[in-house]
Amino acid sequence: IEVRKDTFDHFFEVMGEVHAQKNVLLLPETQGIIEKILVKEGQQVSKGELLVQLDGDILLNNINELKSQLDLAKTIYEKRKTLWDKNIGSEVEFLQAQNNKESLEARLKALEVQYEFTQVRAPFAGYVDNIPAKVGEMASPAMPLLRLISLDDVYVRADVSERYLVEVNKGTYVDVHFENVNIHLPAQIGQVGNYIKPENRTFQVRVELENPDRLLKPNLLADLYIRDYRNEDALVLPSRVIQQSPDGRSFVYLYEKIDDKKGQIVRRFIETGLSYQGRTEVVKGLK
Repeated sequence: IEVRKDTFDHFFEVMGEVHAQKNVLLLPETQGIIEKILVKEGQQVSKGELLVQLDGDILLNNINELKSQLDLAKTIYEKRKTLWDKNIGSEVEFLQAQNNKESLEARLKALEVQYEFTQVRAPFAGYVDNIPAKVGEMASPAMPLLRLISLDDVYVRADVSERYLVEVNKGTYVDVHFENVNIHLPAQIGQVGNYIKPENRTFQVRVELENPDRLLKPNLLADLYIRDYRNEDALVLPSRVIQQSPDGRSFVYLYEKIDDKKGQIVRRFIETGLSYQGRTEVVKGLK
């Protein structure tokens, strides 16, 4: 085996889980009977699409009634304004007509906002994952209607021992392995937590990932191999050729040439650095 310089990388492994940037339970903003559920579990929906309709008949009737009153108020206001512009009529009557129109407009806007509360729409494009609600049930702001998930933006979150606090930073290289779906992705740590959990002495890291095939789903387990050391100019040997003396020192056997036909085997004590996947860095004792 020739002693030569090579790049030596060392990694440590932690377990992580996939999370989605957009993974929410949708709750109604008002109380009411569930009148319609317009989607099914597993269905893909677009942003703004109507998902659940609560009973809003009373509000609709009030809105239609108020629109009729507003039409009349606008007609009276326009006629009063036309006369007032010609200095005909009373200013008080003109101001009363204006105030009545504006008051009805404000009330109509408030009712329309209340009616919008009876319509649960998708806040983003994604997949309907679970629908615990049922038609005919009484919905309330504390009752989840359905779960909506987008798999376009996902990330892996993992806990790392505080012993790696110096080695792990934003931008640190990491290999992410998803053995259950046979996906291996090169990535970088995008965020390092600023809080050490006292119960297990770990801090949190976050790795952003692309998910074009949408195979990475929330809570999928991931193995993160985080690089904590790299030497691009290292002397590296197979770990199997390094032996230990009785006093615990590391050594290797070297073949040294005596002449073109003969050589000899000598024992050389060395100092080793880190080892990873059957390779060991030699920091002293060899050239």
